[in-house]
Amino acid sequence: MVEPRNILVATLLRLPCYAAYAFAALLGYLTYHLFERPFMVVSSAFSRTPLGRQTFILASHSPLGLRHMFWILLIAFLGIEFISLSAKAVFDPLWLLLAVLLVLLVFSYSGRVLTVANSGGRRWNVHLNVLRTRRQSSAVQWRGAFADLDSIAHMARAGRLNTLKLESTLLVSDATAQRLKRKLERIFSKHGLVANVVINKPRALGIVGSGFIHVLLARQRQLKAHRIVHHAPLDLMTRMIEVELSQAPRSLRGTEVAD
Repeated sequence: MVEPRNILVATLLRLPCYAAYAFAALLGYLTYHLFERPFMVVSSAFSRTPLGRQTFILASHSPLGLRHMFWILLIAFLGIEFISLSAKAVFDPLWLLLAVLLVLLVFSYSGRVLTVANSGGRRWNVHLNVLRTRRQSSAVQWRGAFADLDSIAHMARAGRLNTLKLESTLLVSDATAQRLKRKLERIFSKHGLVANVVINKPRALGIVGSGFIHVLLARQRQLKAHRIVHHAPLDLMTRMIEVELSQAPRSLRGTEVAD
């Protein structure tokens, strides 16, 4: 029998973990409601236009990605603020916000279920959007994700993409990861590309990372979220799938990999 004193000590030792998780979860909810939702309204409308898709493809040819552009913006605005000490600082946040919005529109692509971030050097990272609260079956949501993958494959061929990375807590399940691998091979084959899909081993996301995506997990219940695995009570497991792309030989283009 566990002594009450040991239970109390164990609980006290976990308090910093609970606090870190709660703080990260609060930050995740604020990020979603204050920034992601307004941005998704603009980005989704722009990404679905020919101009939006072409702009994203052209930006992918640059060695600079979304993260690099954020650092450049930060350094540039700090430099301007330091040099122009007499400028009115009240206008700086507005210009910075507009610049960030422009960078996001150019260096990211928002689909119905998936968002693609340009990492530079013809490398993309794919993320799962925070799903809407409306009730949808798992099949409907997965169809939306696969439709987005088809659009991504089409753009990947046009942009001569080299590498695609997908990471999610939903991919820890071997069955889901293998299903996605077959789907990726089939979709890219249909667009004349050879996809070398590597399924990495699951890893711990960390308490802060798990807390930050709590807003995401709360809306994944229809995507078989019961398969989510915990490394520890507040530490989720995640898995990355990497896809190396190359042009298929002409004799193989148009063929599909059996699902």
